[in-house]
Amino acid sequence: GIMSISSSKEEDLEVKKGKNLSPSSSSRSWLAEAEAMDWSDLAVSLERDDMIAKALDREISLKDYSKQVDGELRQVEVESVRDYLDQSERVASLNAQMKNCDEALISVQKVLASFDKRLKGTAKQVRNLQSESILLEIKLNNRVAVEKRLS
Repeated sequence: GIMSISSSKEEDLEVKKGKNLSPSSSSRSWLAEAEAMDWSDLAVSLERDDMIAKALDREISLKDYSKQVDGELRQVEVESVRDYLDQSERVASLNAQMKNCDEALISVQKVLASFDKRLKGTAKQVRNLQSESILLEIKLNNRVAVEKRLS
């Protein structure tokens, strides 16, 4: 498609020559790149951008379109900040709830660790009782066997 920009050729030359740029080294390197750039390639790549293509199709001034987009961005920013402020109480409440849950989980973890320790102690006692029971059963069987031989 043919690119129609409402800005003047003089504005294009000012940008190309760097009159609107600060004299920093990065600006100078950008200026060198801009001077070497094939402007027709830039026009083609800009036409591929949906937002720029829409602006070009409507044949509006890029400066006016830039101001419009800037205004829309500022509005979105204001709405975003307003939404953040509206949600801040909920976020703070959620944060407090999460801290309470963390504290409850830590408490449950301590109770479970204590229970595990007592359970391990009980299991050890059960094993000791089983060993004693086996020993007592062996002694009883031996005593019964000795009594049978003696009688």
